[in-house]
Formats: sequence, structure tokens, C-alpha cells
Amino acid sequence: MIRLLVAAVGLSIFAFGCGDDGASPSATGSTSDDPASSGGSTTTTQPTSGTNPSSSGQPDESTSSTSSDATTTGSSSGTTGDEFYYCNGWDEDASRPFLELYSDSQQTTAMTSGGVWPISCGGQGSWMFAIFPTLGGFSPEGGTVEFLVDIEVEGFSGPSGQFFLSPGYPYDVQCSSGGGTFDGGFLHDCIAVLPPDEYLADLSVLDGASATVTVELLGPEGTALASVELTDVTLSAPAREVSEECFF
Repeated sequence: MIRLLVAAVGLSIFAFGCGDDGASPSATGSTSDDPASSGGSTTTTQPTSGTNPSSSGQPDESTSSTSSDATTTGSSSGTTGDEFYYCNGWDEDASRPFLELYSDSQQTTAMTSGGVWPISCGGQGSWMFAIFPTLGGFSPEGGTVEFLVDIEVEGFSGPSGQFFLSPGYPYDVQCSSGGGTFDGGFLHDCIAVLPPDEYLADLSVLDGASATVTVELLGPEGTALASVELTDVTLSAPAREVSEECFF
């Protein structure tokens, strides 16, 4: 089982996977739906979440889940060796940096303040709360971007004091049509928020808990290009679901 180690600020992230890297390129570019249509509210910077600066289109539908292929939302980008193409919510047409968050791999259910965030079984074989971003409007270095992810859950905290804290979470926005492998053989195709289950034996106690979700899209120098902050997000972790095994 591949695990993600989340520690205090300044520590590194080790290999994990939301899904595999077997996605195929999409024929057209895409943009994301407006989160405002799903209710709730978001607080963002540069620009406001829910305002996609792209010129046209909607996100491609994908057969991806948290344990299968990555969502692809772009055209080919480079032909040296394996063909690489933009994927995982990257919008090639965006005119300025933006960030939107979704709770499903098809990017149809926007995460909002006051909304519900369901637990799911990840491709790395662990229960997680997954975030699927859409983003773009700048030049990613090496096909990977980084996020600052800070999740606070009322009544629950991890070893660092937060429920989940990652100051430099890696996320792949380029995929390989040749099936090349990424960290540990997995593609970072979502933000996998793993509960601190080392001391939280029964994940169902999280059902109904209130969370504050902060995600910042970081630029090359670590500055925030765009950010989303959500409050009063209700975690959904029904006992009948989390009592089942989550296998790799």
C-alpha cells in the first residue's frame, strides 16, 4: 500500500496515487463549469473562483474515478518519445491564472462553502477526501504544478495540528499517451486528502464534521497565483461505506 506522509510545514510529500496514468488524450481543449451554479460560496484571489477566464467549451466527460484513469482536458503537447498532452483539468485557453475545485473526477460537482464533501476509496488503496481542480492561465514547469493544501476539521487534528497540511502538494497537468509512469507508478490526478487514520480508527466519526478547505495554486517562486477558501464544508463518511475495505 502506497501511503502519503503528511507532516509539519517544510516536510516533503512522498509517493502516492489518486489514479493510474493510463489516460488517453482528448480531441479538444476545455474549460470548467461555473461553480456558482452548484450553490454555496467560495473566496478566491486572482481571479474569483467560479470565473473561468477561458474563451470556450466545457469539461470533457471522463470514465475516470479516484482509482482509474485520469481526466483529460487538453490536446497533445510535445512529441519527443511518448506524446504528452495536457490533462487533469488543465485549461490551455485560460488568459490568466484561475483555480476551481470539484469533488468528482468528471468535474461536475463544484466544492462550495456549505456543501458536502464525500469520502472515497483512492487508487492508492486508502480512504480519502478527493479534490479535483481545474486550473490554467500560466506556464507549468515540467508538466507539474504545486498546491498549498490546508484542511481543518472541527474536533479533529493530525500530528501537525491540522487535519491535513501540505505546503507543496505536487499535481500533474501533463500525461503521457505512451503509458509512462510517474511517482511510484501513479499519476497525481487529484488532491488526495488522507484522514489521519493512524489514531482515527473509525472513520465514520468524521461523518457530519465541519471542515474549512484552503487550496492555493502556487507559482514557480511559491507565491499564490490563485486560491480558494471554503467554510462549513460537511464531511460525508457513512459507517456503511467506510466499514468496507479499501484495497489497492
